[in-house]
Amino acid sequence: MKNKTPKTDSETFDNLRVLLVESHEVGAPLFTEPLKESKMASCDVNRAGTLEEALRSVGINPFDVILLDLNLPDSSGLDTFTTLNTQVPRTPIVVLSGLDSEELAIEAVRKGAQDYLIKGQVDTNLLARSLRYAIERKQSEDALRRAYDQLEQRIRERTVELAETNQALMAEIAERERAHEMLQKTLEGTINAMAKLVEIRDPYTAGHQQRVSLLATALAEEMLLTREQIRCIRLAGLIHDIGKIYIPIEVLSKPGLANEIEFNMIRYHIQAGYDILKKIELPDLIINIILQHHERLDGSGYPNGLKGDEILQESKIMAVADVVEAMAAPRPHRPSHGLEHALEEIETNSGILYDPEAVSTCLKLFRENRFSFE
Repeated sequence: MKNKTPKTDSETFDNLRVLLVESHEVGAPLFTEPLKESKMASCDVNRAGTLEEALRSVGINPFDVILLDLNLPDSSGLDTFTTLNTQVPRTPIVVLSGLDSEELAIEAVRKGAQDYLIKGQVDTNLLARSLRYAIERKQSEDALRRAYDQLEQRIRERTVELAETNQALMAEIAERERAHEMLQKTLEGTINAMAKLVEIRDPYTAGHQQRVSLLATALAEEMLLTREQIRCIRLAGLIHDIGKIYIPIEVLSKPGLANEIEFNMIRYHIQAGYDILKKIELPDLIINIILQHHERLDGSGYPNGLKGDEILQESKIMAVADVVEAMAAPRPHRPSHGLEHALEEIETNSGILYDPEAVSTCLKLFRENRFSFE
């Protein structure tokens, strides 16, 4: 089936089309009524009672968002989501479940669900927010994909032009060098745009990625890493938290400490970021620096519990920069710990959690007043 054209951003919340896939007709008003009472401009809710009926509906009419009960008369569990998502991969799907299961929620999100709501805990505000964030996150993914597709198209067109040019060898080499330079500039522009996605959604950490990138780059230069390593560290720093676009905004900006479920959702941003960047095929070194920047020397980090030399040198540098900036800056759940406290943390745990060379270099730069956060 050919996907229907989605609405533009300006149309997103005007005449919102919702498909509610819910087998119990009596329970359907628990979701349709809150939608009608919400502050969204307008909302047209259609109901399907089975997966087969839902597949017919999406084949006939485009929907802005789908509310999907996993347990239907003709399908159950995450297979229900997978089947429907395969049919309409560009339509955001919010999963409904009667199970308050953290494991099921994480697996649903990993497979592509935009949110996971528990029946009986859904009110008007929560439902409206969930639909809004689901649509916005899907738009962000589509925007990244379109940007990369445009970049690929430009490169293909340029390659064809070069192949058709009957120039001397040196002129051809010079042209390829210019094309490579343009590609690098486009890559940096794309990465900067991706960094803004995180900052727009999480105002409390606005500038965090830029400051981490600046400090990590300064450490890499002081430690005499290669030019390419330094470039990859700088770019990785700018988007090391890109996976946060999958975390609900209320979790990111919540005052006070996160509960266990919220903390695990925040930890998941590493894997989410890795999955996003793999799809758009950024250089492997940049992707792996981001994947490993929460690993620790003693194996206590995440997501893979790597130890010692299993961790990239570039990721060890990023880890020190990330910890120092995070502790030195205020967060929604706490005030700033102060720079000196942050430096004491890495000094105390040098060789235990953090790379000794990166730590000593960081202490040297700050205490000799050769680096500071603006």
